[in-house]
Amino acid sequence: MSAINAIDEVKAQLSAGGGIAQTVENFKVRDEQLAMAEAVAQTALDLGTAVIEAGTGTGKTFAYLVPALLLGEKVIISTGTRNLQNQLFHKDLPIVRESLQKPVVTALLKGRSNYLCRYRLEQYRFVKHMFSRHQARQLAKIEAWAQSTREGDISELADLPESDSVWAFATSSADNCLGQDCPHFDDCHLNKARKAALDADVVVINHHLFFADALMREEGFGELLPEADLIILDEAHQLADVASHFFGMTLSSRKVKRLCSDIDAEVRESANDMGDLLSAAEALPPIVDRLQHALESSEIPQKGAWLEIADHASIVGHVDDLGAGLKALAVNMKEAGVRSRGLQSCERRLNELLALYRVITKDRAAPVAASNGEALNEMSNYVQWFERY
Repeated sequence: MSAINAIDEVKAQLSAGGGIAQTVENFKVRDEQLAMAEAVAQTALDLGTAVIEAGTGTGKTFAYLVPALLLGEKVIISTGTRNLQNQLFHKDLPIVRESLQKPVVTALLKGRSNYLCRYRLEQYRFVKHMFSRHQARQLAKIEAWAQSTREGDISELADLPESDSVWAFATSSADNCLGQDCPHFDDCHLNKARKAALDADVVVINHHLFFADALMREEGFGELLPEADLIILDEAHQLADVASHFFGMTLSSRKVKRLCSDIDAEVRESANDMGDLLSAAEALPPIVDRLQHALESSEIPQKGAWLEIADHASIVGHVDDLGAGLKALAVNMKEAGVRSRGLQSCERRLNELLALYRVITKDRAAPVAASNGEALNEMSNYVQWFERY
């Protein structure tokens, strides 16, 4: 098929009497949609790059799906939100596939926090004292669902919102995933979803996953996504914020508290004789809470350059306490890593947080490497800022 014929075919599918019009009830031909579809098709044929701004009512989803399915052998479509990702995969993509009568294999791939982690769910049975009655009830729902789910996608559990904090105890993160050392590695829902994506013709992801893959490739740790002939970034105006998250490093209350709860769970299962480690882990969350409270002072803005508030009288002592708490935890972690893979992972995460703390506060007791392999004490070209929620 020549380039001219290919573009004509794309436009024909979106014209009156075309495949889309025959499938979609009350479909209306739109000149803007045809122009966008032609631009996407020409870019795909040229192996080029295009930035397209489409106004409300253009019908941009069909404008890029039609040429993508007609011209792309392997396509990755990245969206800005999980809701749009689900709509694209479960509603729009099947319509276009049916309209074009093109037998493409599709796959939906989300970030790891969207998939059940059997290992973490099992670990937290040892620390049920940590949960409120509400959390205990929610975890019981997850445990029951875990016995029957095939995909392990947390959106399947409709009566438990994805925003519920209890999911943190049933999903994994890049920090706490054990990888091939996990006893459930062969039955991992995330790994199964990634394998399905490798075999699919069209893979629907979101921007967070797109940049997570880019970061892994940059660091030389392989990739999450397959190679593709055509990549479409929908809602591209969100890319800058997502990129800054993935190509930066963060010391957050969530990371510190989650690390402490993971240490608690691991100690109670495989190192219950290490009471000092448990005490050190239990001491950190209150320190974090006090620092958060100090940051809520009316004199401190919601967000800004860290150097502007680093010496503020209301937070200096709390920042020092956080450092002391992290160091005390590190001292007690030295003998714990050999007890379990989980504690070994916790030790690595703690070292990374302590290294970042040293950079932010200029407390450089020892040169420590960041998780991305860059020496944290050579970060003069980085911007440091704070943000509270």
